[in-house]
Amino acid sequence: MKKLPLVLALILVVSGCASSASSPSSASSPDQTPVGVEQKVAEPEAKVEDTTCNIDENFGKCFYGQTAVYEDSRRSGDQVLLEITVQEPQEFMPGKDADFAIKTLGGTKEKGADNLYFDISIKNLSEKVVLGRSDVELVANSAKDGDSDVRTVQDDKVEAYWDAILEPGQSSTMRSGWNFNDASKPIFKVRIDGLGGNSVTFSHK
Repeated sequence: MKKLPLVLALILVVSGCASSASSPSSASSPDQTPVGVEQKVAEPEAKVEDTTCNIDENFGKCFYGQTAVYEDSRRSGDQVLLEITVQEPQEFMPGKDADFAIKTLGGTKEKGADNLYFDISIKNLSEKVVLGRSDVELVANSAKDGDSDVRTVQDDKVEAYWDAILEPGQSSTMRSGWNFNDASKPIFKVRIDGLGGNSVTFSHK
């Protein structure tokens, strides 16, 4: 009978340990990441490539597919504001009646092996200036052909010269055809207002 209190004390101690082991020591927060589990960080969205070319910052050089914002002033004081886009050059086969012409005097008159066309669009955002046919000059060359070594091509699919008059707010698109001796790394220039204006050059990245 004297051993009964000792037995009861042992039972109470054992049951107390079991109760504390089954109870969580602390409440875990819903926002708390469990130990050993890697927490994923949301990746930033991919930045959309800028398709606008600042010709003042890039010294008039742009890439195919970009839109160049052209700003200049004429001697009259009128402000010229244009958006000029030239797409990636594409190979083509000139028609049997296509007209090949050298761009400048002194160039090679024989037809070359490579033919490319360039899709060009110009939008006139000027308030007053009218962009005439003679205000736009197109020039193509390549890593191996100079300005005088390529020929413009005219047929029912491509044109040799810019032939649109743009009032303020108007836009126009043309397909400019060119014949190269070697069209490696082609470059395309759009000159505005001749010697009184500036040029925008388009090339591959």
